[in-house]
Amino acid sequence: HGYSVVAVEANVRAAEKARAELPESDRLMILNAAITDGSTAEVTFLINGERPDMSALPGTAEASKILEHLVESVTIPTTTCERLLTEAGQEVHYMKVDVEGAGDVCLGDLERVPADRLPRYLSMELPNLSTEGEAAGLEARDMLLRLHRLGYTGFKIARQSPYNGRVEASENAQGHPIAVTRQGLGYGAAGLFGEDAVDFLAGPRWRGVDRVLADLDGPNLGHVWMYQTMGEWFDLHCALQ
Repeated sequence: HGYSVVAVEANVRAAEKARAELPESDRLMILNAAITDGSTAEVTFLINGERPDMSALPGTAEASKILEHLVESVTIPTTTCERLLTEAGQEVHYMKVDVEGAGDVCLGDLERVPADRLPRYLSMELPNLSTEGEAAGLEARDMLLRLHRLGYTGFKIARQSPYNGRVEASENAQGHPIAVTRQGLGYGAAGLFGEDAVDFLAGPRWRGVDRVLADLDGPNLGHVWMYQTMGEWFDLHCALQ
């Protein structure tokens, strides 16, 4: 049977490529829009032609990493996580949130939607304690507790490198390194979701909020921090149970 999928991509070039390789149908919609707080109908978006994964909205931490001479500036429409959920017209089985700096905005939207519109399964990228310091640890704990208050009681912390391990290989014509995943140039994935997602300590078993909080308890005790010092990054998966 499969699922009906709505994919939201702010990078217009990536959206165009996705439409070319995955033709839209009644089961797949590729929406070129930026996730924002909904205060404006359109925004400027900066596209990094060499590293599309580092494209971003101006003023974000991600935008500061873009090399100026590699940037294309485009105007794109906006949408919100609240709008996507309320307009879905049916139960949302799973929602993947990886919106480069707008995760908190999306989480705020989730706190406003009716409980019966919340996705059964949800995943969000965890802040990196290794590169972003103590503030990232506090942000990760806050994310977990807010999701728990929404009614999510099962949690998994899933490694990302097995599905999207990146290495810098060769150089382009301008002498900049090219990021290549284990799956090849331009390929990668976020891994399994829902019941099939794999917690880095407990495997496919869901864990309670207290057990997961212990893994986010700073550099002295946090297992997550220790993995991140070795280049790992994580998604937090949660379930309404």
